[in-house]
Order: sequence, then C-alpha cells, then structure tokens
Amino acid sequence: LPGLSTLVVLSTGGGKSLCYQLPAYLYATHLKAITLVISPLVSLMEDQITGLPPGVKGACLHSNMTKVQKDTVISDLKEGKIHFLLVSPEAVVERGGFSQGSFPTPDRLPPIAFACIDEAHCLSDWSHNFRPSYLRLCKVLRERYGVKCFLGLTATATKATARDVVKHLGIDDADAATVRGAAVPKNLVLSVSRDANKDELLKGDRFKTCESIIIYCSRRQQTTRVATLIRTSLQTTVDLNAKKRKGAKSKSVNFDPAVWTCESYHAGLTPAKRKSVQKAFMSGKLRVVVATVAFGMGLDKANVRAVIHYNMSKSFESYVQEVGRAGRDGEISHCHAFLDPEV
Repeated sequence: LPGLSTLVVLSTGGGKSLCYQLPAYLYATHLKAITLVISPLVSLMEDQITGLPPGVKGACLHSNMTKVQKDTVISDLKEGKIHFLLVSPEAVVERGGFSQGSFPTPDRLPPIAFACIDEAHCLSDWSHNFRPSYLRLCKVLRERYGVKCFLGLTATATKATARDVVKHLGIDDADAATVRGAAVPKNLVLSVSRDANKDELLKGDRFKTCESIIIYCSRRQQTTRVATLIRTSLQTTVDLNAKKRKGAKSKSVNFDPAVWTCESYHAGLTPAKRKSVQKAFMSGKLRVVVATVAFGMGLDKANVRAVIHYNMSKSFESYVQEVGRAGRDGEISHCHAFLDPEV
C-alpha cells in the first residue's frame, strides 16, 4: 500500500491471492487505479476469477476468449468496473501475444497502481527454459506501462532465487522487502525411503485410503507405465476411516471402478486429453494422477491427500511447490519421496 515493491513467499494455500486482491480493491475504490496481475496459465487466471471474495471484481484476457468477451473486458476497464486484470507475460511483453491487438495499449488503460507477478519464481528458475517473456516482463512494465511498484508472489524461493527475483522487481534490499511464511505447512507428513522396488510400495496398503493422489515421475514413458501398474492392481474396495472417527466401526465400501482409477498426464498428451484428466481429478471422478511436472501449476484442489515423488524433483524449490499441492484444506496429508538406492 505505501508503494514499496515486495516479494512474498508463502506456501500453497497460505493466502497469497489476498495479498494483491485487497490492495487492488483499495486502489480501485479510492484512486480509480487498476492492478495488473501476471499469471502464467489460463487455468490459474480462471481459478482466480471464480474464487474471488465478495466485492472484489477482476477479469482476465487470454487466448481462449472470444473477441466479444475481450471487448467487454476492455469496456469494463474503461468504465472502472474492474479492480484488477489478469494477463499472461506474453500478452504484456509481445503486446498481443495471444491475439494481435487484444491487450490494451497504455493509453487505453486506467492508471496502474502496481503489477503483481504470480509464480514469481519464474523470473529466476523457469524463464530460460519455460517462459522467456518473464525475463523482459518487468522492464516492459516499467518502460511501456509506467509501472513503479511490483508485488512478487511465490510458494517457494531459496535465498539465491529470491535475490534473483528481487533484482527483476527493482528491490535493493532483498531481506527487508521479502516476506516469508513457513515453507511447508504443518499438516503435511513428509517421508523418504530408499527402495529397490518402488512399485511394490505403490501397490501396498500405505496409500490405499488416500482419496486423491498425485504421483510425480521424471519421464513421460514412466508416467504411462506406473499408471498402468496402478490401474491393474488398484482394488475397488477402499477402507474408509471417516465413520471410525465418528465412533462407528471402519467398514469397506465398494466404489465404481470407473471412478476409483488412475491416469497419466504429461505434455505429450493432446490439450483435450490433459483437460479431461485434470477435470476428472478435480471433480473426484479420478483418484490417482501419475504425471510429469506438467501437472500441478494452477491446480486448486483442497483434498489432495498424498503427493508421491517416484523420482526426485529437479530442485528444492520444485519439491516444495509440488508437495504444497497436498492438504490445502488443512487436513493431514502425506508426501513421500523415493530416493535413488545408489545415492
């Protein structure tokens, strides 16, 4: 609110969205200024809009929208009906990265109070091999749109990553301008093991009662193999402990095999297939997803009960991001990582 650029590092579900929504509301209602929110995925943008608190008004511009929808958003911007606007980094940097001319030029926008960069670790860790536009993002926002204040949001950043990010944000004192919460929520039970036969543990009893599970693999072919393994061994009877907690005896319940099943997810699948898998997992029709890192960013599912790393993550930041997708509702959830037996 005082106009000082800040980096906020909070675990998944820790309230990062409110960090920009509340200031955006105050700036819009008192100064008639909007907030730009940079988000890397369409699914993230749409989740933010559907989950807004009462009274806060936001909109997004992305490639899946029709021209009429985009024109309506731009009209609402001009009339001051929107507190913040969600866009991709490409839209800002390339000015029409999703459709030529669809992102407003500076003269068509109200004054910009500040720019919020969601998943701010992309400024450091992912930019070189994932979204090159992040490297130019802050420079373009300053020079083309006159932005002076930045808010970076991420679930994880080591000190080295944070130093890199704050340079992009134009912050001189990284320690003074970085707000940190606990890296891993207290409701997550972390464990590791060094197993020669990982498949046997996956087929064992440990995770049978977990209602929603994500298993991360490092290769696409591995996701397909592990998903097939689990599908063939997954029992259609699940021991539910909910009744036991209420004082009743634990009892077995038969589920439709089509519901309690497993699918693979990776970037090699068609967009329609990836969307179908994610939708089924979100709705509870799909119990287990075996995926590469292509799955998860933008996932807002409260009751993921287990995250299993069949292979270790490429970095500590990635690991914290991935386990943070479990237990967002505050319930006890399990995160297990298999270590290489030779390490």
